[in-house]
Amino acid sequence: MPFRFFRRVPLGRGLTMNVSKTGLSFSAGPKGGALTLGTSGARGTMSLPGTGLFYTVDKKNIFTGSKSRKKTQVKPPQSSPPRHSGDKSLTLGFFDRLVVPKEEQIVVQGFRALVAGQYDEALMCFEKAPNTADAHWIAGMIRLKKSEHTAAEKHLLYALNHEQDLGALVGKYDVEVILQLPITEHVMALAQPRRRGTLLALIESHQDRGALSEAKDYAKTLLEDQLDDPVALLSYVELHFQADSSLDKTLSSGFSRDMAPQVVQLLGELSNNSDIHAALLMYKSLALTALGLHKAALTTLTTAYRKKKDRDEELLKAIRYYRAGVYRCLGQYSRAQSEFEGLYATDPSYEDVAHHLGL
Repeated sequence: MPFRFFRRVPLGRGLTMNVSKTGLSFSAGPKGGALTLGTSGARGTMSLPGTGLFYTVDKKNIFTGSKSRKKTQVKPPQSSPPRHSGDKSLTLGFFDRLVVPKEEQIVVQGFRALVAGQYDEALMCFEKAPNTADAHWIAGMIRLKKSEHTAAEKHLLYALNHEQDLGALVGKYDVEVILQLPITEHVMALAQPRRRGTLLALIESHQDRGALSEAKDYAKTLLEDQLDDPVALLSYVELHFQADSSLDKTLSSGFSRDMAPQVVQLLGELSNNSDIHAALLMYKSLALTALGLHKAALTTLTTAYRKKKDRDEELLKAIRYYRAGVYRCLGQYSRAQSEFEGLYATDPSYEDVAHHLGL
């Protein structure tokens, strides 16, 4: 049961334009927190200081503190959404058109179409700019949004091979394009036109189409860029978990005995500072289980489950489910029963909990 935790890049100062799989939105706010106004209502973006990680939290958690999954209508702030700071710079005057290269003019047209939510027109403009890294990056993201993976990969590979030029035009015209990649129902991750965001998109594309070997290669490259990046670690470990599980359905923990020691060594000592870290602890416990180190796995899962406030509910369920399995491996059947009953009370349809309870 792999979890998709994808990487994020900090939102810039001021207003940003977010191009997501669900539509267009605009964000504004100080470093460490922002308010996003889009087609689905209001969402808040909060950072984890010192990690470079950003999460987008569902609107109902911001305004009501509710953890309910039921959709509610939330009245947006009374003030009008701020105008994009790049509106003026995206309008080229007569003299500008005399000096700005033709291809750059086409890219600016693409920016304007993107801001207006006209994705097909924007894509057409960007694909008429064959020598512009930013155009390829955004075109790749739009193709990815459409699940057109072959075309998306072609654009993204061009962007990766010209990474030194990424961000040049979006910076020049004061436009920040951010792709929102889904993590869970209430959490999104953000990627900008940089090397890191490009690698993340390539991982997403290959994983979506089941090309796990290629996805693992890109995840390895991402990890090698920054070994202490918890998101890169999670991407790499999760991909191996998914690949091992796909190759051998009989694996009790999801990791092969060949991969399990690498996972334990790679993750090392972890603190439970966020959902990302809790997921890493969960995967570490599964690797320990594959090695038959059940007591160490139990300790690791208990650390992952210790902090529950504001944590993703689905991740907490998974941790609790795996902990029940470890209890059984240790012969602590009453504790396993208690965990399964707690899960059933929370979500009767979760995995095969009802079967374990004989229901």
